[in-house]
Amino acid sequence: MIEDPRPDDLDPAQETASPIPGPRVVLGIGPRGSVPTARQVWATRRALARISPSLTLKPLFTATSGDELNSIEDRARKYSRRYRPAGLARYYVVDPPPGFAGELLRLTARFPTVVTAYIEPGPVEPPAEFHPNPDVIEQIHLKPAPEGINARNAWDVPGGGGQGISLGIVEQGWEFDHPDLLAAAPQLVHGVNHSHRGHGVSVLGLLRARPETQGCEGIVRGALSTLLASQYRTRSEYNTADAVAQLISRLGPGDVLLLETQTEIAVSASLTNPNLMKPVLVPSEVEPAIFDLLVAAEATGITVVEAAGNGKHDLDTLGPLWGNETLDPTQPGFLDSGAILVAAANVPKLATGQSPQRMQSSNYGSRIDCFAAGQSVETLDEGQAHRHTFSGTSSAAAIIAGAAAVFQGMYRARHGAPAPPNLVRSVLSASTGTAAIETMMRPGWIGFMPDLLAIDLAKVPPGTEVAPAGLTTVEVGAVNRPLVDRPVVDGPDGREIPGPGTTSTDPIATPGPATPQPGVTSRGCCCPDRCPRCGKRRC
Repeated sequence: MIEDPRPDDLDPAQETASPIPGPRVVLGIGPRGSVPTARQVWATRRALARISPSLTLKPLFTATSGDELNSIEDRARKYSRRYRPAGLARYYVVDPPPGFAGELLRLTARFPTVVTAYIEPGPVEPPAEFHPNPDVIEQIHLKPAPEGINARNAWDVPGGGGQGISLGIVEQGWEFDHPDLLAAAPQLVHGVNHSHRGHGVSVLGLLRARPETQGCEGIVRGALSTLLASQYRTRSEYNTADAVAQLISRLGPGDVLLLETQTEIAVSASLTNPNLMKPVLVPSEVEPAIFDLLVAAEATGITVVEAAGNGKHDLDTLGPLWGNETLDPTQPGFLDSGAILVAAANVPKLATGQSPQRMQSSNYGSRIDCFAAGQSVETLDEGQAHRHTFSGTSSAAAIIAGAAAVFQGMYRARHGAPAPPNLVRSVLSASTGTAAIETMMRPGWIGFMPDLLAIDLAKVPPGTEVAPAGLTTVEVGAVNRPLVDRPVVDGPDGREIPGPGTTSTDPIATPGPATPQPGVTSRGCCCPDRCPRCGKRRC
């Protein structure tokens, strides 16, 4: 039996009685790409003291040292020669008094030493829902398209069990003694096993379960290891950035990092009253520190899969965020971390000819890469049980993470080296997969669900150039400006592949007119990646 890494004197009742962390203000001190000087930090502390002597400035990363952060960026530079470090050690945090976060953000954003300022919310529940559906009584997501990702048949392909691939998962808690997880031996490498353990064991079941007792099969049967990092560093300290950084430090090229997380921001709730705001659940990468970590992870060769969140929101309309950033590809401040962003769809019923369509709770928009089953997914449950009700972008993201690991295993088995992350994203989000329909009642682009056997590995050789993904931003003063020289990923044969953040309108990064590659096909548009007229992934 796998040992539960909780302290022996800690029971769930004590955990729920722990202080609940509140929202914090995160400050990026000094120019992007540099480590703040002692004088800049001192000046920021002095400015905070003028607001209130009780305010304390602390590094955002508490479990990850400055040397470790620099090491992450050094690795990214070695793997991608054009990667530009963000300066992860720039980020500091201030814990405001209750109800004072918004005002503190307004005041600190004006500090001369502060380039970036944003609110990190308190704990946010994982992006899961539980929708019972008695018609779904088997692991449909393993089936061939259009019902699933065709994982069962992919297992017969060399490497199709994700052999040689390590998985890293970020969330809040797990159950470690489920008998169907004994063979997987997941390791908690950061934080404490705090809460939402049913959610955690469901994600592990989708990825790594073996049918020892109840017949549940994980997508990634042959993974090398499964590493877990909790958003709770301690029972009273919630820090998603530290969890992500700790896994990046332990993963390498070809591995898959799954963010089973979401965050919360305030958006306008009224067209006539801009001061009327409402909270919306969105992808974690809208927080600048998380975004910078994901860009570094992609440049290091780690494939990142991220839940789009259960906010029912059009991500194209999300912005401006903390500067002029937006997730709308048509806007100059478009942010693209390179992560595979995953939405959720219903399970189609072939008998009635039903096609997948977006779950009402799922976020959507042109930034979305893939979707998967987000309704009544069969997997493991806490109490050593089995559930048929796992749903939302949590289940969808776990399924796509499994697809990414299986593809990497097959690619490695054929070519002897892992695929660059942007190649993985392009292949999984290609229109060779299953499309989701948009209706008047359920509009919203959510990409494609991959079909693992529709990928012709012989036609996806090492070094295949992939259509650029979009553009990101670099901070200049207090305003973000487009960055045209984004990272490129070095392919296994030494050739450079355009990485996350390049744009088709960029005269430096554009390799010329894109030609569809066999096995790396259109995302549903008339052109290989994005429409040159509208900038979106379909016309």
